[in-house]
Amino acid sequence: MTNPYAVGQSTQRTASNGRNLPRTLLFAFCVILTVGAFISVSLAIAFLIDDAVEEIFVAMILGLAVFGTSLVSKLAGSLAGHHFRVWVIGDAVSLNHRGLALLGMDRTDEAMADFDRAIQTDANFPLAYNNRSYCYSLREQWDSALGDANQAISLNPNLAEAYVNRSTAWVNKNEHLHSLDDCEQAIRLNPQMPASYANRAWSLISLGKFQDALDSTTRAAQLGATDVGLRNMHLMALSHCGRFQEMYDTATRYIKATPRQTTYHTSRGQAAAELKQSEEARRDFEHAISLDPSNSTAWCGLGSVLLSLGNLDEAIEAFDHSVNHGGETSHLLASRGLAFHFTGDFKKAMADFEKAVAISSDPLSLAIACNNRGYTRHALGQYEQAAQDYSKAIDSAPEHPNAYKNLAWQMATCPEEKFRDGKRAVELATKAMEIRQWNANEWLPILAASNAEAGDFESAVNWQEKVAPKSDEETQALALFQKGKPRRENAV
Repeated sequence: MTNPYAVGQSTQRTASNGRNLPRTLLFAFCVILTVGAFISVSLAIAFLIDDAVEEIFVAMILGLAVFGTSLVSKLAGSLAGHHFRVWVIGDAVSLNHRGLALLGMDRTDEAMADFDRAIQTDANFPLAYNNRSYCYSLREQWDSALGDANQAISLNPNLAEAYVNRSTAWVNKNEHLHSLDDCEQAIRLNPQMPASYANRAWSLISLGKFQDALDSTTRAAQLGATDVGLRNMHLMALSHCGRFQEMYDTATRYIKATPRQTTYHTSRGQAAAELKQSEEARRDFEHAISLDPSNSTAWCGLGSVLLSLGNLDEAIEAFDHSVNHGGETSHLLASRGLAFHFTGDFKKAMADFEKAVAISSDPLSLAIACNNRGYTRHALGQYEQAAQDYSKAIDSAPEHPNAYKNLAWQMATCPEEKFRDGKRAVELATKAMEIRQWNANEWLPILAASNAEAGDFESAVNWQEKVAPKSDEETQALALFQKGKPRRENAV
């Protein structure tokens, strides 16, 4: 996945190299010469026409103002690419500046050529390496981006932007610990650069450290970052922290500002689904698809909502659309596998889960795939393998709550005694609720059953009474706890 947070840099200068002096003197000389010539000609004309001296003098002042404005405009516009400086001086700094101007016009190939020439002119110029690293990131040539960022850092260890560019390469090579190290160094060198926090958030999400990721996206926004990529990460972090109402409200605010941005609609759909507002979620996903029919994420989200509504065939069809538009990703296969699970086709479910585990590229996707595979193994009565999957999911992403609550349920209610452990079940169920900030009413039956298995029926009753609304099954569970009996799942 491409991370957009790479940065070019042009303001830093190497010490005592004298690169700026010739350019500055030449520019000052040209301006003085031009202005002096204009004044001389204007005064000569004024004295030739004696009765119009005052008027012409005023006209001269106005003309000089217009000329000055024109000069500045032309310098900012036609010379934005620093062609004049490169033609006259041809040094590495001028080439670097022109390359940055070309980047600003999305002329990446020409910019890359200037950075190449700058490096050929001065092989010890760190800014050119850093900016070429940025170009390689735009091309998704991560090894080359990494190499140039390394060179820039070796030449100037205090160049914060180079650490950001290197972290971008690490992220896209799924080396998130290396990326975090570089982000931390960039923040130490320049704590006011939003890209450092954005890259840091991306790696933290991939490592399952969601609250830290949320803190980073919040900080990046405070520093002025408003781009779509950062906002998407902020919404993702809110989702994984279980703050779905805040996620919904934030996505709504983003939609008001940018109503045709499909990712905001998919995020709001995901939040609505978690808030049990399934029809509203469905509308958001369908609207996102209408804006971009090839939006794989929106198709996947629609599949998940249809799954929650019990429309299993439609859900599988939506997941298939997602595969057709975005390919087989670990998250998508893990989601489609659940749909097959609920149709009772455990063979297809396990096939999707096995592949999801095999192709997972980061700790979070691995955790989701292992958790879902464990869920099906539990349904098949493969309790030992299910426990192994849940444990692997927890180890992979310690802040992802689903595996905690699923393992707690198995340890509390498993029909086979050797797989039950009431004390451990309470710990796991409590951890799951803590991650969700106790905002998961649907998980209270797990916490109640765990306390019952641990022999604490008073707590079991208290938690079960908070379950709302109560199905017949949950009402029967409450009656069991009131009689001092634990809850048992039916044997497979």
